[in-house]
Amino acid sequence: LCIYSAMGQGQAIAAWQIGLFVALIGAGVLILYSLLFMFAITSVWLIRQTGVDHLWFYAVSLARYPADIYRKFMGGALWFALVFVIPVLMVSNLPANVVMRTFEPIMVVYLFASGLALLAISSGVCRLALRWYRSASS
Repeated sequence: LCIYSAMGQGQAIAAWQIGLFVALIGAGVLILYSLLFMFAITSVWLIRQTGVDHLWFYAVSLARYPADIYRKFMGGALWFALVFVIPVLMVSNLPANVVMRTFEPIMVVYLFASGLALLAISSGVCRLALRWYRSASS
């Protein structure tokens, strides 16, 4: 859709932009997988985790909108949290920005680094949860 939109606006798209777009989508999937895995692993500790499921839904719903609209709320604190603390805005916005807007190398590096960091954190949370797990019937 991004490539189609860029072509519709008469923008030239380079091969490196398409390659980077695909790589960023992969990093975004890694981030979303890691976050979803951490939410799911809380079932070891929580009996009813319906609230956690709702939290996942709202976090992903926030990522559907452009990151710029969150800069106005709470003095930019919401934008900062959704970009740097829980990088769900980066997952949807950065690949599109590479094709449609500008290339920000530091943000691209941050997206890849946060994907790897969240994967390591989710793996650690899983190991911690499994240490506390006794059995399904106890």
